Amino acid sequence: MVVGLVALIVFPLSDPARFHALGQGVAGDREMAYPILMKLILPSGLLGLIFVSLMAAFMSTVDTHINWGASYLANDIYRRFIRKNASQRELVAISRASVILISILAILIASQIRSIEKAWKFFVAIGAGLGLPQILRWVWWRANAWTEIAGMLSALAGSAVLYLLFPGTRAEYLLFWIVLLSASAALAATFLTPPVSEATLRRFIAKTSPFGFWKGLTSEQAERKNLASKMYMWILGVVATFSGMFGIGYLVRLNWPTGLALLLIGGISFRWLIKIMAESDAYN
Repeated sequence: MVVGLVALIVFPLSDPARFHALGQGVAGDREMAYPILMKLILPSGLLGLIFVSLMAAFMSTVDTHINWGASYLANDIYRRFIRKNASQRELVAISRASVILISILAILIASQIRSIEKAWKFFVAIGAGLGLPQILRWVWWRANAWTEIAGMLSALAGSAVLYLLFPGTRAEYLLFWIVLLSASAALAATFLTPPVSEATLRRFIAKTSPFGFWKGLTSEQAERKNLASKMYMWILGVVATFSGMFGIGYLVRLNWPTGLALLLIGGISFRWLIKIMAESDAYN
């Protein structure tokens, strides 16, 4: 975040010629600001260290997701639906083949991406369908597996269609309609499919002690009060986080009154949040 703000100051949007000159021919591609800053500001030793650390972070993320995807294909698809009695040797072979397949697909998809920003926004849109279902499953007894499946698939389909039909539309507007579509699909799937059995609900409640609405299986008055308290803490956490982030941004841009005011709001919200959390822990 701070490096991005520094880039806006060193390469202001109002002076693209400066970015073009310092970037040595990289005109218009502001995603190159980070490596250009590295080259301009860092001495030789630190430049090498930062480059190696970025490559290490990149590789750790890549191999984690490739192995993660291979485990899904081998355990959750192959062993569950194709070969239920598959041996460990066979599963290892399938996982190795999956690693190669996922890597090839990743290279093909990456070769078509022209902007990290657009790729990230598209990725956020695809994952937007899991927002509401992942909240509902912790607070509402009626949510089930189909709630998440419907939200996930509708967000995937909606993102593909909307980004294809409206390529010039701002990502925020597309995200709004994708969230609305996926939330509607998730709720529809919830009411159109049978609920989770009471025995499963009781096991879940015994294991997690959730708060919210649980079909009379818990003290719902106390759980709803607990839910309201958690929502209050969530709001304070959001205010503290965003006030701190934007406060630092305004300070970097030398807008002292706004930056200090936001940091003060963030500090008060954070202190209040800690106090409520401590009282809640003492009560529980």
